[in-house]
Amino acid sequence: MDMARRKLRTEVRGEADARQEPQPSSALALNWGLWSALVGLLALTRLLPYALPRMLERGFGLDGQALAYYVFNVTPLGAGCVFAGAVFVSRWQALALPIAVWAISDALLTWMGWAPIPGWRHVLVQYPLFVAMAFLGMWWLRKQRRPMRVFGTCLVSGLLFLLVVDFQTWLFSPDVPLPKQMSASYWEPLVFAFRPDAFVAIGGYPKTLDGLVTCYLMGLPFSLRFVVSTMAFGAVFFVAYAWAEKRYLLRSASPDRAVAETVQSLAPPPSP
Repeated sequence: MDMARRKLRTEVRGEADARQEPQPSSALALNWGLWSALVGLLALTRLLPYALPRMLERGFGLDGQALAYYVFNVTPLGAGCVFAGAVFVSRWQALALPIAVWAISDALLTWMGWAPIPGWRHVLVQYPLFVAMAFLGMWWLRKQRRPMRVFGTCLVSGLLFLLVVDFQTWLFSPDVPLPKQMSASYWEPLVFAFRPDAFVAIGGYPKTLDGLVTCYLMGLPFSLRFVVSTMAFGAVFFVAYAWAEKRYLLRSASPDRAVAETVQSLAPPPSP
């Protein structure tokens, strides 16, 4: 009897120790209807920087071009791709999310006349870039989603956007000299880049190191908005998911308390 009691007590304590070990992060299973709704919502957020300035300009007479400068690249799309890669059970859904969002939003922008038909450069750069963000979520956040890992993954995704998009802008832009009024110092292009009319004032960049650095400086306001919005929306997505996970998926009684009560019931009675 004593041997059976000791064996059972050991097994129960082993289960308690196993519960204390770090467990893999939970995953979210979406049916294709919910997945399609999420794709549609993210696609609409891509249309917002084009639609909002036009609405405010027509309704309130505000300068739509200046407004477009301030809202471009403020988007949850990068954070959504990281979140999908980290949380979705289906890897196919996670990787197909950015492709579907870009394809639908590009089609809507072209249909409404707000953007030209996307060329092959746009498709070959933007689509794989956001798929890579979903891969980063799979790679770094699939098993563990600690705050610093989430922060780092969103930051790396934003910096990846900065490096790739600005480089392809410099590479495929017309090979023209910089405006004569722009000094040789990099400080002036950096200050000029933060003006609302800056993104329509330069028609190309020389294919030199100076032209590449200037291109990165001119794109810095837009890239920084993407970096900051990816980190901010990433925090919102992961905090909301952690809250929902704790609120709806982990409402059962604490297992440690149940194990303690079981061990206590198996303890031998005190000797008189």
